Amino acid sequence: MRREFLGYGVAVLVFGGAILWAADASGAVVVTFFVLSAALLAVMLTTVRRRAMVLLVGEQPEAPELALIEAFGNAGYGVCRCYGPSNRPCPALRGLPCPAWTDRPAAAVILRHEGETGPIPPCGSALLVPSVQTREEPGRVVVERLDRALGR
Repeated sequence: MRREFLGYGVAVLVFGGAILWAADASGAVVVTFFVLSAALLAVMLTTVRRRAMVLLVGEQPEAPELALIEAFGNAGYGVCRCYGPSNRPCPALRGLPCPAWTDRPAAAVILRHEGETGPIPPCGSALLVPSVQTREEPGRVVVERLDRALGR
């Protein structure tokens, strides 16, 4: 996220400098513009915080899943989804990149149905991140468990 802000900031600086230069502004005005713009850009970049991404694995009925995603967003987490590979092994377990994420997530949340049995997706161990399982619990409960797992 910081790279995008830096790119926009640099573009604005260059554009503003070009306008001042084309308007025959004095050297002092151009230098002052660049110094103030660089200072404002530095302040902005230090205050922007990147959201920790959570990988949601599996599926739940739509309403509880949307409530869970909203709870993660309210707690400052970003969410990426993985419904699991169908009829083939998980690529992360074979050392291949997971198609559900581009950056390494902070944690994996495994969505399970009540009474569901069978193997638990090993996303946490495959991605070397903490893993939390939930069985259709309220979003705030899952967020609290995730915060504890991440030491927040």
